[in-house]
Amino acid sequence: MKKTGQLFSDQPQLAPLDDYYVVGLNTERSVLYDRINHRVDLMMEQGLLDEAKWLYEQGGMDWQSGKGIGYRELMPYFAGEVSLADAINQIKLDSRHYAKRQLTWFRNQVNTHWYDLVSGQNTTKEIEADLTSWLRK
Repeated sequence: MKKTGQLFSDQPQLAPLDDYYVVGLNTERSVLYDRINHRVDLMMEQGLLDEAKWLYEQGGMDWQSGKGIGYRELMPYFAGEVSLADAINQIKLDSRHYAKRQLTWFRNQVNTHWYDLVSGQNTTKEIEADLTSWLRK
């Protein structure tokens, strides 16, 4: 109101941008969660623990990077507050919750075209065909 002298609600509104095609990848929840759990196990095998320990030793608990999933759950382990198994389980849980929030956001905020490549329900060729069809409109 200060710049225009009008209430925001009284100002002309621009048309929303809707010239986009969002591809969402999803699969059955249990399969998705198994894949997330497996990915966390792979991250641990590939050095996440050492990386997080280095961050902890640098005082990185308060850094933005130290607050990310995978790091923040290991900080209590390094402080002797939880077991490694509990910390890893917490990483898996937090990762699954994050995936669920992402799916919810895309379902509610964006016109998303959903595909399931994991189960074989869809193929990349189908996605390409749908995109090509959309681009021709």
